[in-house]
Amino acid sequence: MLPNYYDYLEIEDICELDDNTRTKLAGMLDKLTKNESLISVASKIETGVYLLDDPYLKESYDYLLEKGWVAPLTDTIEFLYLLSVITSKRIETTIRFIFICIKA
Repeated sequence: MLPNYYDYLEIEDICELDDNTRTKLAGMLDKLTKNESLISVASKIETGVYLLDDPYLKESYDYLLEKGWVAPLTDTIEFLYLLSVITSKRIETTIRFIFICIKA
């Protein structure tokens, strides 16, 4: 199942990414739990914004999210493609944030 970035970012549509929403996203970093590091939260936020800001990826993501658990069975290639985009973006942002933390 795909992660629901709409729920994670607490938005209904990417057009809500105005200054107030960006402030709210920054506040999410303060809501860290014992199980989530700053790097993990920042990576999820950046991945969600990246995914929902690209019209093609957003359309595909919305479609698969709407299909729910059936998506991997009925649209396997599209599901795997989107999952690979999410995974690669999470890895990229995690590595970048690790290097930022090391430099600091």
